[in-house]
Amino acid sequence: MRTACGLLGLAWATAAFHCPARRITAAARPIARRAPAHAAAAPARPTTALRAGSDDEEKRLPWFFDPGTYGGVIVLTIFLIVAPLALKSALEASGMDGNQVGVALSGVFVIGGSLLWAFSYVFRVFSKDMTYSTQLKQYEDAVIQKRFEELEDDEVDALLGEIERESAL
Repeated sequence: MRTACGLLGLAWATAAFHCPARRITAAARPIARRAPAHAAAAPARPTTALRAGSDDEEKRLPWFFDPGTYGGVIVLTIFLIVAPLALKSALEASGMDGNQVGVALSGVFVIGGSLLWAFSYVFRVFSKDMTYSTQLKQYEDAVIQKRFEELEDDEVDALLGEIERESAL
């Protein structure tokens, strides 16, 4: 009994610190469906990638700097606690009054944090990196993928031929 509880605790702990993006990716994987009886005789056609190569993996920050991961949140929180304290100690060591340093630093961090939040929001709006836009794009991609999977082999060949002709121009 003790071993089972230990394993459950270990499983919970490892699941708790996994990247949310990995959980979303794992949840978005399609569930394997059983092929209909008439499709068993037909040869399987090769899968064709509809998306152009994405460089998302190359553009990602390390896990300890990415605010989308638990490690990044922990490192960012520690930095936001340590940086003002270190700056306060440095300014007090240079001879400034402790009260003036506290007021100045709190004002700088509140105003700076508010401006940073506002600019990040405006940037996300203009780059269309909002939740609704992302979900709409994922839905459109899923619909296109589903329609592509429903095409017959000759229709797929004709479509790919048309795409090749257009890209040659």
